[in-house]
Amino acid sequence: MLGLGALVLVAPSCGSEDSATPRVCVPGRTVKCSCDDGGQGLQSCLLDGSGFEACSFCKAKPDPSTEAGFADITAAMNLMNGSGPCLGFDDFDADGDPDLILSQAKTVHNGNTFAPAEMVIYVNEGGGKFSAQPVARLAEGFAMLCTTGDFDRDGLPDVVIEVDQFDQPGKLLLLRNKGKFVFEIDPEGFDIVPIDDSMLLALGTFDSDNDGWLDVVLGRSHGGGPASGEACKMLENDFVCESTPYPGSQGPLLWRNVTGRFKLDLSAFTGPFPGTTNALGFADFDGNGLTDMFMANDWYSNHLHLQMSPGKFKRAETLLGLNLFNHGMGVGINDFDRDGHPDIYVADLGPNSFWFGKPDGTFENLNAELGISAVTRYHSNWATIAEDFNLNGYPDLFVASSGLVTNDEDMVKMAVVSSSPLKEVVPQFDILFWNRGNREFFPSTLPHRPGQRPVVVLASSATADYDGDGDLDIVTAAGDNLQFRFLRNEQPPGNFLMLNLVGTASNPHGIGAVVDLMKGDEMVQRRYVGSGGSIGNSWKTVHFGLGTETKVERIRIRWPAGGTQFLNDVDGNQILRVVEP
Repeated sequence: MLGLGALVLVAPSCGSEDSATPRVCVPGRTVKCSCDDGGQGLQSCLLDGSGFEACSFCKAKPDPSTEAGFADITAAMNLMNGSGPCLGFDDFDADGDPDLILSQAKTVHNGNTFAPAEMVIYVNEGGGKFSAQPVARLAEGFAMLCTTGDFDRDGLPDVVIEVDQFDQPGKLLLLRNKGKFVFEIDPEGFDIVPIDDSMLLALGTFDSDNDGWLDVVLGRSHGGGPASGEACKMLENDFVCESTPYPGSQGPLLWRNVTGRFKLDLSAFTGPFPGTTNALGFADFDGNGLTDMFMANDWYSNHLHLQMSPGKFKRAETLLGLNLFNHGMGVGINDFDRDGHPDIYVADLGPNSFWFGKPDGTFENLNAELGISAVTRYHSNWATIAEDFNLNGYPDLFVASSGLVTNDEDMVKMAVVSSSPLKEVVPQFDILFWNRGNREFFPSTLPHRPGQRPVVVLASSATADYDGDGDLDIVTAAGDNLQFRFLRNEQPPGNFLMLNLVGTASNPHGIGAVVDLMKGDEMVQRRYVGSGGSIGNSWKTVHFGLGTETKVERIRIRWPAGGTQFLNDVDGNQILRVVEP
């Protein structure tokens, strides 16, 4: 987390989508605008704060299904202010509806002292209603990260929490789900729990050795920083800094699941590891049936670890073209162009990267060609969700802003030369890139909650269909005290299909499976189960938008354990439970 200097705000009369409402023009601020041809785009504040540049990145006026947005229903959901970015959806009582787990406390910080947090599950009562159920109070620290999964294979999702104290080593806690929303902290869940990093931002779960038990991996956070503010500059389509490596950088920590207990394995991933890992993503990138791990890193290049045989990994980002410098903050993985190859979106401090998979297994970064780098140029983007929010059959991208309003150069320079606090700020917008097919992405914006002071350089997000209408809703945490925001998807009704995978030989959630919707022998859509990760923990049900279709001719599921399952003539607009044969 960066120390930030003061911002000087100027307030010229700035154009926006609402000409009657002048906007404060702060370097880094982006607003929605109307283009001369009736389409829409974004405009950014000029670098000197003198006003907004002309509306740019115009796209043709979209149809109503892509223009509809989200409603902020936070107040109606009666969510308390947050105490950390830990949030996630899972079906904790196995009734088919996603519940929401949050970390809450009355006070987040007092100097460097953080109040112990209470873990609360908002129980999904159906019909879009939740009821709060406290499930655990931490003895010390606060819940920085959490991830869920059926770690003991008893049919109920458990919770792993990374507890941060900032002035002391962190640790992992395992909350075992005993049923009926009773959770118990297992003191022997992890064999080695102290972690010496001062800030941890990447926690995930996948089957790292393909034995059917979900493992836990934690990214490390010490990785150097800018040599000086003057050493930072734009290089091609990214913002880079001359960095000072941290000599003691260590790799991610992997705990292998041995029948419900976690044992630390320090030999799984090969270094060096100079960067700070802020997000993890999982998918089978090389098509060998084993789940691989992508690490979104800050200050250095990202890492890709391919699982070559069960439990054995090889570094491959250089071979596959993913070794460009990044300030990686979040990652979303999906087949965005429906060509059968995984694509990777990395949220960034400054221009975001968008790698598309090619038939030869390598990747190409198309952030500039698609307008992604220009739209995200002055944003501090973090949590990324890659899902089809408007049900048109193409995965969209939700990119949450940390709330910091400044450009990337100024932010890094202030972190280097000044430790004075942020004085005045204006919220950034979150960005939702609507995928219209043919690699055409239309940017739209979602404003932060009014009155929110965005002084925390951090954001998390998670998604699920909380109200059972077939489209995915979003919960985020950002701004001062990492306030929660509940966004209900207001798209017109559309066709969808959701699959609840139940592994038998594979892990219980089928994480690592590849699911294809097919017409004859042709793949129409593909999903990589459990693929993305940006601090938050999304619902594990596999979601497809079907566009105008109401039936799927054929579904192919390639399970992590190696088997392939086919389902024929499947009706849409349902949640289908699929058990591995």
